[in-house]
Amino acid sequence: MSKKKRYPKHMYVGILRCRSYYNWPLETRVVSDTLSTKLNGQQIYFTLQFVSYNFLQGNKKETPQTELGPIIARETISPDFFRLGRYLVKSPEDISEISIKYGGAYPGEVDIQCHIGCDTELPIESLDSEVSPVLYSLLGTLSIATKDILIPVAPAQYSKINHDGKRELLWNELMYVHERKTHEVTVLRELLEKYIDVRATMTPEEGRAFDTAARRIVSSKNEKDLIDRYCDLWEACEFLLIGFNAKGDIVSRIAQAIACYTGGNKAKIENGLELRNIYKVRKEVVHEALQDEQRVDTYIKLLDEIANQLFKWRLKISYANSKIIDPYLD
Repeated sequence: MSKKKRYPKHMYVGILRCRSYYNWPLETRVVSDTLSTKLNGQQIYFTLQFVSYNFLQGNKKETPQTELGPIIARETISPDFFRLGRYLVKSPEDISEISIKYGGAYPGEVDIQCHIGCDTELPIESLDSEVSPVLYSLLGTLSIATKDILIPVAPAQYSKINHDGKRELLWNELMYVHERKTHEVTVLRELLEKYIDVRATMTPEEGRAFDTAARRIVSSKNEKDLIDRYCDLWEACEFLLIGFNAKGDIVSRIAQAIACYTGGNKAKIENGLELRNIYKVRKEVVHEALQDEQRVDTYIKLLDEIANQLFKWRLKISYANSKIIDPYLD
């Protein structure tokens, strides 16, 4: 009497589709052994896979091969919404439809896949937070070890595999509502003059640090990876303090700079903005490879505001107001 094989009740697949510079054998599928781990308190089973499709050698034509690969969402399109990193930004008055462009695999594209089985349904947030780092880590392994150039064509995506074998694409978008203002020419002219005046008085070291901080802050705004964004913002804060004469460690000096800019109390600013906790997360990211996006997300709004205010301080723009900082200035 044979024991009936038991299959998980729920099946998912995570796909990171990439464009590859190297040539792959036609319709390759390399599958790992079945692995297991705990996710959301339950045991899950998964395999990792490299998959290529109808790969053309040499000059690869941009012809979609929908029937050869799972369909993925390649692009989110809206005439009024603004793509910024992992967010779609809209003004309060915008009312617009969002269309998603779907497509199969193109010649020259390969998948890094994670097939998952479990007995309890998994929310997309759990899949993304736990599986996405593995997919990108495997991408790095493949690219670095083989020297292939592999570029993701879309973010990591997840599908639920129904009992009939059909895939149900799990998709979500993060939306950010932001007031859309109109620039005033006089303000732009004053800003340009202010930049020239202040930048010209900086030492070469201060100037390089200021320019790099500006680049880090701009890069952070379009960064889809929350942890990379956190690192960009923290680096900007450190660069903006170069040339600032204040005692203490980096946390104390940031608090002192904000106090000088706003006229607030240094200790109250340091405690209220949780600067020690922000720095602790940064150390864990850099030295312990922290991947807890939920914890990072707790402080990133604070860190973003701190970096932007420090930048305006170095540019000698008069402090106006900040909903985040003002409560700690009394």
